[in-house]
Amino acid sequence: MSKELINKFIFQVKRVLIRLLEELGHKYCYVSIFDYVLEHPDKAQLLSMKVEKTVYTEAINYDSNEKRDSYHPDLRLGIDLFDWLAVIKDVKCFADTDLVITSDGHAIYDIKDYKSISQYGEYTYGPILHDNQTYCQLHRMKVTHIDEAFLLDGLWSWNWYHFVVQVLPKIKYISQIPDDVPILVGPHLKNDNNFRAMLEIFLNQYSSKREIVYMQNRHAYEVKNLHLASAQGLLIPDIKNSVQGGARAEWCLYKQSTISFLCDTMLKEKHAKIDYPKKIYISRRNASNRRRFNEDEVIALMQQLGFAIVAPEEYSVCEQAQLFNHADCIVACSGAALTNLLYCKSSSKIVILGNYKQKVGVFNTIAALNGAECLNVNGYEYEMKGDKSQDPFIIDMHVLNLAMKQLGMI
Repeated sequence: MSKELINKFIFQVKRVLIRLLEELGHKYCYVSIFDYVLEHPDKAQLLSMKVEKTVYTEAINYDSNEKRDSYHPDLRLGIDLFDWLAVIKDVKCFADTDLVITSDGHAIYDIKDYKSISQYGEYTYGPILHDNQTYCQLHRMKVTHIDEAFLLDGLWSWNWYHFVVQVLPKIKYISQIPDDVPILVGPHLKNDNNFRAMLEIFLNQYSSKREIVYMQNRHAYEVKNLHLASAQGLLIPDIKNSVQGGARAEWCLYKQSTISFLCDTMLKEKHAKIDYPKKIYISRRNASNRRRFNEDEVIALMQQLGFAIVAPEEYSVCEQAQLFNHADCIVACSGAALTNLLYCKSSSKIVILGNYKQKVGVFNTIAALNGAECLNVNGYEYEMKGDKSQDPFIIDMHVLNLAMKQLGMI
């Protein structure tokens, strides 16, 4: 046996042994921030707390047999969400998650309605090795010690949509935190210009020049005094469309205050004067391999109809906000770029391309909160990989053309 094969064998044996040790490791029982504050007033306190109403919509899927007077998605009231800021002593926190481990072995995890929705989202992520409704187990990781910090991070924060809508709005609490307290952020902010630009824009809103600490993956950050804010909505990560019917629309909830805060801050930011097109198609040519479809055909149709073909990554975050705000008509495949619907106008008309009919109105709700009309056009699948939300699909050009006419785009 060669030395290389022996080393590979030893490496695999080590991985199995580490995995076994981890599985036998400590279980951290879940507890809400409210229960923990009541039971441990010497270790935690709420600095701010209020209850906010949430809203959601179901997606309007194009149907050639259905004629409608309006394509404004119906906003419905969801559950009330607690919005809070707390300070907790002697805890561990981690990159890309809301999870916090206390010194007495509890896990505070700010996922709303967790027990109902955990089977429909990807929560075993980052530091979590095993996860169920009552406890979690963690991977072994290096420990970094910090005296005091504000955690500006959350589940799937490396994803643009989750970062902008769920994590970034926590910055509204920055004025309640002492000026010398640094901010803990996810590792993706260090090398991504767009993430850093958004952070700087919102910090400038409060004239804050704090130290920024970029966390590392597979590291636990042991903090003596951690300032922790609640997630700013219920946004299921990596929604699965299960054979039982998939995720429910009411499991993707937004607060009007959050959407308004993001929109108002970005649209008043100074930017270069650009002649923005009124009709735009958002291209995925440079995006990930997820949701691949017959985009060349779609682009050809869009060009015939006078749409500008736009690659969002070629614009700054401020320019993207203005691009969507100036557009009267927007066509795009479902994906993180549609986070920019935060900035659309009430007069905008929007078509979202997808690969199956779904109830969850992830981007539809954002459009509805801004008063825009929104319609989903779904393709058919030509390759099944088990996760329908990411499978390739084909858009029928005739159906797309009819839907755009019905919406009044053409």
